[in-house]
Amino acid sequence: MIYSSAFAELTMDVIDQNFSSTQKIVIEQDEIQKSRVTDVPALLSTQANISVTATAAQPSSIFVRGGDSSHVLILVDGVPIYDASTPQKTANLLNLNVSKIKRVTILKGSQSVIYGGQALAGVISIETFADDNRPQTSVLVETAFARDQGSQQITSVDGLYPLSESISLSIGLHGLKAQNNSPGQDSDQLYPRTSGGAELGVKVVGDYENIIKLGYSKDKGEINDSDFATSKAVDIEDYNVEVSSSTVMWILKKENVFSLSSSLQKTDRSLKQPLVADLNYTGNLGNIRLDADLYRNSLVNLIGGMQLSSEEMEFKNQGVVGLAASDQYEGVFLKSTFQLPMFWQFEYGLRHEASKLKSLATLHHVGLNWNKVLLFEYSTGFKAPSLFQKYDVTFGDPDLKPEKSQSFSVSVDHQFGNQVSTSLTYFDTQFENLIDYSFAVSKYQNIFATRTVGAESITKFSFLQNGLRLSLGIGYQEPRDVTQGHWLARRSLYSGSFKIAGDLNSSFDAGSELIYIGEKSDKSGTTMVKVDDYTLLNVFGNLKFSDQTTAFVRIENLSGIEYQTTYGYYNKGATYKLGAQILF
Repeated sequence: MIYSSAFAELTMDVIDQNFSSTQKIVIEQDEIQKSRVTDVPALLSTQANISVTATAAQPSSIFVRGGDSSHVLILVDGVPIYDASTPQKTANLLNLNVSKIKRVTILKGSQSVIYGGQALAGVISIETFADDNRPQTSVLVETAFARDQGSQQITSVDGLYPLSESISLSIGLHGLKAQNNSPGQDSDQLYPRTSGGAELGVKVVGDYENIIKLGYSKDKGEINDSDFATSKAVDIEDYNVEVSSSTVMWILKKENVFSLSSSLQKTDRSLKQPLVADLNYTGNLGNIRLDADLYRNSLVNLIGGMQLSSEEMEFKNQGVVGLAASDQYEGVFLKSTFQLPMFWQFEYGLRHEASKLKSLATLHHVGLNWNKVLLFEYSTGFKAPSLFQKYDVTFGDPDLKPEKSQSFSVSVDHQFGNQVSTSLTYFDTQFENLIDYSFAVSKYQNIFATRTVGAESITKFSFLQNGLRLSLGIGYQEPRDVTQGHWLARRSLYSGSFKIAGDLNSSFDAGSELIYIGEKSDKSGTTMVKVDDYTLLNVFGNLKFSDQTTAFVRIENLSGIEYQTTYGYYNKGATYKLGAQILF
C-alpha cells in the first residue's frame, strides 16, 4: 500500500525535455519589468554564481560553474542563437529587446544531452511569446545618464493583436542611441552607439500550434581597443563596429506529442578603421530540431529527438576573401523517466553526436530525485571547436580536439508553505581539452584542463498580503586551472545577491538589489593578475498614474564606486535612468 500510494502521488508533468534534477532559476516577466533593467546581461548579473563580463571584442560574456563564455547556450523561443563567425560562437545579448521578454529560465550544469555541444555549462532560455491572447500595445521611452557625460535613450513599441480566436499577431520595434563612457581608467572619451531591431510573429493555435517569427537587428558604433601586452582598455579614434542579424524561425507542435522547430540566422559583422583595418565577417547558422513524446504511462515516459545544425563563416580583409568554412552536426537523443517506489524518480538521457555522419561523442545524463526535494545529477558534455578556431589562416588549428566536460551536483530543495522556498546545491564540474589562445605559438590550442568545485544557495520569501518579495543568493566556487595551477580567469570565488521588492500601495512599487562580486583572477597579456571585489547597490521604483501609464526610475551603482568586471575595463560611477511606459 505504501508503494502504491507513492506511485500515485508522483505523476508525470506535461511533456518537458529538461531534466527535473537540474537546478533551475526562473525570472518571470513581472520581475523583469518592475526592475527596469536595460539589457539581458544586467538582468543575469543579479544572480549569484553567474559572472558577466565585457570587453571591446566580447560585449557580453557569461560564465557559469567554471565554464567558459562559449559554454552557455542561449535559446530565444526555443531556438539557439549565436554568431557562427566569432571565435567563441557567442551571441550579442545587448541587442535583445527586454520589454518583449516574458520569461528567462537558467539551467545550470551540462545540458549537452538535450541541447548539444554549446551547452557544456548551462542554458539560458528566453521566451518572448505571450502565454495568453489579450490584445495590448506597449510604448516605452527611457533616458539614462552617467558620469563623464555618458548618456543613453531607448524607445520600444510592442504589440499583441488577436486576428481571430486562433490567430494572433505580435510586433516589436526598439531603438537605442547612446554615448558610452570609455572603459579606460582615466579617460573621459565617449563612444557613440546606435542600435535597433524589429520583430514580427504570427501564432496559430488549434489542434496544432504554429509559430512563425521574423527578426532583424542592427548595432553600430565606435569602440575602444585593448593593449596586446597588458589587456587593458585603450582609447582609439574611428574604430567602427557594425553588426546586423536576420533571423527566421518556424515552430510546429502538438501538446504532449511533438515539437518541430527550424531556424536560419545570418550575422554580418564589420570592423573598420581608416587606413588601418577593413575586416568583414559573415556567419550563418541553421537549425532543425524534433522532440517527440514516444511513450507515456503513469510510471514511464520516453522522450526522443534529433537535431541538425549547420554553421558557415566567411571572412574578408579589404574585400578579399581570406576564409570560407562550414561544418555540420547531427545529434540523436533519448530521455527516459521512471517513477520508482517511495517517491523516487530516475531519469537517464543518452545522445550521440556526429559531424557529417562521422561519430564525435556519446553523452550521458543521469538524474535522481526524491519527492522533488533531494536531487542528484551527473552529466557529460561536448563542444566542437568553432570554425574560426579551426580554420582561421593566422590563428586556427584544424587538429583541435573537442572540449569535454563532466558535471556532478547534489541539491536540497524545500518549500515552506506558499511563502518561503530554499535550495542548497553542491557542484563539481571538470573540463578537459579546453581551447584557448596560446601566446607561445600564436594559435588556438587545447592547452589545459579545469575543475570547479562550489556551492550555491537561493532562498526566496514571498508575502502575498503586501506584495513583499525577498531573494537571497549566495555562491562560492573554486575555479581552478589544474594544468597550470592557478585560478581560472574572470570567475569570481565569492558572489552574492540580495533583492527586495514590494508594492507600497496600489500605485507605487519599489525595490533594491545588493550585488557582491568577489575577487577574481584575470589575464594581463601572459600574466595572471588579481581583480578586486566590489559591491553594487541598485534601486528602482514604478509609479502608476493609471492602469495605462507608469513612470519609473532605476539607479545602478548608487554609491558611485569604480569597479572592473574585466581587468583593465572600468565601470565608473552611478547610472540614472528615467522613463515611462504607456499601455493601450
